[in-house]
Amino acid sequence: MKKSHTRLKIFFYLSLPITFLLVLLLMVGHLSWAKKYENKIYPGINIGTIPLGGLNKEEARTKINTISQKIEQEGIVFELNGIKINVPHQVTTDSIEFAQEAYQISPELSLEKAFNAGRENDWLTGFSRWLFGNYQIYHLKAEYTINEDVLKKFLKSEFSNQEVSSQNAMMSIDNQGELKIIPEKIGLSINYELAISETTKKLEDLDLSTIKLETNEIKPDTNAHNLENLISEAIKIGELAPIKIKAGEYFSIIDKKLLISWIKVDQNQKINLDQEKIKEFISKKLSIYVDQEVETPRFEIKNGKMSFWQAGKEGKKINIEQSSQQIISSILIDQKKEIIVEPEVIPFASLDNGEIIIKELLGTGHSNFVGSPSNRKKNIAVGAKSVHGLLIKPGEEFSLVKALGEINEKSGYFPELVIKGNKTVPEFGGGLCQVATTLFRSALVVGLPITARQNHSYRVSYYEPAGTDAAVYDPQPDIKFLNDTGNYILIQTRITGNDIYFDFWGTKDGRKATSTTPTVYNIVKPPATKTIVSSDLKPGEKKCTESAHNGADAFFDYSVIYPDGTNKEKRFKSHYIPWQAVCLVGASSTPATINPLTTTTPTTSSTAISTSTKEQ
Repeated sequence: MKKSHTRLKIFFYLSLPITFLLVLLLMVGHLSWAKKYENKIYPGINIGTIPLGGLNKEEARTKINTISQKIEQEGIVFELNGIKINVPHQVTTDSIEFAQEAYQISPELSLEKAFNAGRENDWLTGFSRWLFGNYQIYHLKAEYTINEDVLKKFLKSEFSNQEVSSQNAMMSIDNQGELKIIPEKIGLSINYELAISETTKKLEDLDLSTIKLETNEIKPDTNAHNLENLISEAIKIGELAPIKIKAGEYFSIIDKKLLISWIKVDQNQKINLDQEKIKEFISKKLSIYVDQEVETPRFEIKNGKMSFWQAGKEGKKINIEQSSQQIISSILIDQKKEIIVEPEVIPFASLDNGEIIIKELLGTGHSNFVGSPSNRKKNIAVGAKSVHGLLIKPGEEFSLVKALGEINEKSGYFPELVIKGNKTVPEFGGGLCQVATTLFRSALVVGLPITARQNHSYRVSYYEPAGTDAAVYDPQPDIKFLNDTGNYILIQTRITGNDIYFDFWGTKDGRKATSTTPTVYNIVKPPATKTIVSSDLKPGEKKCTESAHNGADAFFDYSVIYPDGTNKEKRFKSHYIPWQAVCLVGASSTPATINPLTTTTPTTSSTAISTSTKEQ
């Protein structure tokens, strides 16, 4: 026992210096290794699929920037049924002028994540990286942002011809007046949730490979078998026709064929009427004749005095949701042959009973639209007239979208050409952004708080200097500002030649507003011209609908000093994407093979863009 105990003591005393020496060697080795990688990323560190181990920050930044710029320039490719669509990081979903960020990689945040990996406060973590860093790969996710709604909307517009709506089985009346059942149809929809999930993975891994889209079947709610058992009930409903539906002074007749087409089966397998079809009927047959916009009271200055110009007028609007439910109930339960739908009365905003004081000119905003085509000039005049004479209450937020009302032929607007679905078609209201820009500048001059403003997607000559423009498109973007002067503000518009002015009248409160000259930077050249093969032009004929625009960033600082000394400051930033020239070319008699990822696009391909041929 004594010998064994003695041996253990000897082993213990001998192992102490060996252990100490081993620990010392490990510490020296780790410190030496840490010193070597003091300004470098630790070995085995990847951002996505990109190895960054052993690189200093500048080297790693170059690698990350190279791949992130490639993704942003070339876009993420989606494929379905052999059709490929390139989705850039900025897309236009409604109009060419309003680009939105679909996704954005953050190179600097990704770089910091890679560099800090293993440098956490936990010493043991850094030590383990030293021991195993050369044998173990650490895949870190790239930093990015993604706007799922914008991405989904863009994919939906580009792949719309690959989706098929489901169709419920329905009843119909044939030429002999007999009731028959039209079978249901199964629909097809793209799995957008999976597409977004796959996009997220690609961004995390900085992966340029193509994303394969998948589709789901959409089963209809009602099939032919459901309807077969309800034929006798459907016949009784059809016997109610013709049914008169009246709204105000207008009415429409529901004949037997239309009434039968509304019949559906509900969740309880009972006969019902399709509310969506009835809503569509109300919208197309009643609302367009009955609905009336509210007319706001308007005033103007004449000979230095305010005079009455236009009285307010109530509006009318059919509540489509409630009216459709009323029609269903009146037919199925009450079995009425005449149904009266009462439009809702919308009161106009009444003015205060107190005295309205308009003393002086508060400020004037200006813009120039030289070079505009005839219809654009006409639309600018119509839009300016819509705003002329408006009186803004103290504390009221002004909205241009609200002030303009409906933008259509009935309102006096003229069409401008727009490319949609590979066809050049007219759209009403081109030019209203000139009105928005001028209002924005007027509110800045007066010193009013801007509550909503969005710049255009690309630089437009009408709105120079860059950074001082404002876009408008129903329902958004909008230009909004607040009347915080404590008094009424009267807007007056005037057009002289190619110059438009907005004069704001009211009572000065002593505030002083200043804006710096815009700073323009990050100039980016536009991509090569995009050619769209069109069957609407003669073979070889060429028609360019878009000119090229440089991309850029811009900002200016806005400051308002109030009488009490309060200084409110705001920086208005604008980002303009580079925009390529777009030309239509007449299709030749010999069909060409088109690669959807090139700058040439056939009119029969889903890769066509939706763009406006004229600036708003």
